[in-house]
Amino acid sequence: DNSGPHHNRTPGNCVVMIHGNPLKNSGMWASRACEMESNGFICQRPQDSGLPPAPALIPVSLSKPVELGGVTYRVVEKRLDWTGALHICESLNGTLATVKDPCQQGYLTLLINSLRRPAWIGLYGYGGRSYTWLGEEEALYSNWKDGEPNQIGGCGHMSTTGQWITTPCDAKLEAAICQISDEPVSHQWVYPGQCPHSLGAWAWVPFRNHCYAFNLQSLKLQQDARMSCKKVGAELLSILDETENGFISEHIQSYAEQAHGAWLGISVKGRGLVWSEDTEMSYTNWEARDVAFSVLSPNSCFWIQSNSGLWKPGSCRNRTHGVICKTPRSAETSPLTSDGDHLPTLIVVMVTGLVLVALIVGVIYLYRRRVVGSRGSLEGPATVESL
Repeated sequence: DNSGPHHNRTPGNCVVMIHGNPLKNSGMWASRACEMESNGFICQRPQDSGLPPAPALIPVSLSKPVELGGVTYRVVEKRLDWTGALHICESLNGTLATVKDPCQQGYLTLLINSLRRPAWIGLYGYGGRSYTWLGEEEALYSNWKDGEPNQIGGCGHMSTTGQWITTPCDAKLEAAICQISDEPVSHQWVYPGQCPHSLGAWAWVPFRNHCYAFNLQSLKLQQDARMSCKKVGAELLSILDETENGFISEHIQSYAEQAHGAWLGISVKGRGLVWSEDTEMSYTNWEARDVAFSVLSPNSCFWIQSNSGLWKPGSCRNRTHGVICKTPRSAETSPLTSDGDHLPTLIVVMVTGLVLVALIVGVIYLYRRRVVGSRGSLEGPATVESL
């Protein structure tokens, strides 16, 4: 039942779908007297079996961006709190979805029905029962569930029926809906420092206090992957919490056909595991919960899977994994070059220096020769005259 307000108070034996006035009631039904007013209409007939079926509005897989009503959305199916979801949306050049009108709400309702789980959207309340989009833009259109918003402060998510519900911002949901932009987006939270300039295959993506370079097309041994990161002043990937794991997983899932996963910067130390920089592992996301890490060889290696974001131990000689490097944001940006780039640069500098030295020596030689020649021409007539 999608009856609008006062539906039963209006006598009549026909039903119309409300559109546009008032805006918040668009899509609802209302009874009307069949002969008392004129309205538009929509016809329906069985589909012609001879025609090819129309493409589905919502694709079966939601792993790629979906365009609905001129807006591009991307569903992040990761367990995240509201802030973590927003960070991941921003790393995809977007933000948590906003709903401006009933049409957009209709598209997102179809999307959430296909997803079959609640998802974060961009609703945020600083205090009281007033909620805005990302804490800034007033929500002129709303689709709150009855009795909502019922929290003083918090964040909003969309239920599987498309209705909005308030939730504590630190609660974990299994999905979020990002709204992707073609233009650079301004981040809700600004972290100090900058990422290195991109160089060749090393394009850096900022996320919270660190920068990440994803090179999943380059399949390397674990030792070679670690050295590649060292050459650009970074470390092989470390993952310190669930939100960071969600960010990494969201960015590598599109490379699943090219790389099984990416190497993790984990080392065996004593009877335990540490990250490359000797950071303790307070967070893990192992696929198997019963791995006996205490009996692993010191030469064991570890990786994160592209299709699931889960971690596994494996052979260090495996060449089916890509490289992800991680470095803290720096106070100033500077071009970042690899050691492999230093050699040709050094050769150019040395050759240029030798050419300059040769030119200087040549100029000095010619100058001295000219001076000596001038003196000889001046002394010659004087000798003859003295005779």
